[in-house]
Amino acid sequence: MGLAAFALYLMSSVQPAAAAGVLTVEIVAGYNLVVDSNVESPSTYAPSVATVMGTFCNTGDTALTGVQGFIGNFAGGTPGVYPTRDSSQAPFIAEHPHLANSGLYSYSHVGGAAGTADATRYMGTLAPGECKNQYWHVTYPRRGNPNNTGEPVWGETNVPEDDLYLDFDVWGTSAEGSNNNASWTMTMRNEISANANKIFPNDADWFNTNSSDIYPGDVITTNGVNYELGVINKGFDNDGDFAYDYNAWMQPVGDPDYDPSCFRLIRTSGVLTVSISAGDPEVIEFQDQLYFTNISPNNNGVRGRVYYTFLAL
Repeated sequence: MGLAAFALYLMSSVQPAAAAGVLTVEIVAGYNLVVDSNVESPSTYAPSVATVMGTFCNTGDTALTGVQGFIGNFAGGTPGVYPTRDSSQAPFIAEHPHLANSGLYSYSHVGGAAGTADATRYMGTLAPGECKNQYWHVTYPRRGNPNNTGEPVWGETNVPEDDLYLDFDVWGTSAEGSNNNASWTMTMRNEISANANKIFPNDADWFNTNSSDIYPGDVITTNGVNYELGVINKGFDNDGDFAYDYNAWMQPVGDPDYDPSCFRLIRTSGVLTVSISAGDPEVIEFQDQLYFTNISPNNNGVRGRVYYTFLAL
């Protein structure tokens, strides 16, 4: 084959790379959930809801259209219905003997009037490089079956290894066929009431509205919720680096009566001020982040001010 023919062959063989959108999915959440140490007391009122976030990004070079996000059980294809763990199975009993043969355990979706339909969110078009966030809320078991009347799910008080853990999935789809999914595990931990509530005294006016009338499509933002987190000390080794974690998770919702089909959380922002035992405070500004880790082990107190933004539906 001559050089000219060879060059023509190469030119005809090389095809331009097809542009495509690429959907990625990331879960932003904590690893541990508060179960009050006095959970067996009928008078105990403590958090029972976790707020988690899914981040959906287009890392490709063309737009993705018809993008939808879901939370629930990816393998089962059930938005709003979560993976279950069967307490009659031997591996479960070995890990959580205090809950043996007490039924199925899973998260329950907090969807308000929308029910499990709230677990499906339509996001439309994602331009190249664009990300969109979705916040969802779930309740978690605090006591064994039936209906949170059994043993505390954390089992033995000083044995964290037997604490109940559960999984959930977040996944996304697009009209172009670029889909993705992610999974997350959270563990129910024994906490005293003082650790379950770190809300600092706040102003009387919670929202920045000029009127008490809110209409569908309106966006409202809190005037700032103050958190007094105190000294953040050695926590569980969630990242598996054989060192204590120093972390905090500022949750906007603790009660399952919250109705996200009326006011949907769409954005969070604020600032953390970490006082250091020697030196100037560390100031951490953030947006769409509620879970913080790698806080300085030399902290002698942490305060947060968080702005929660809601869409009226």
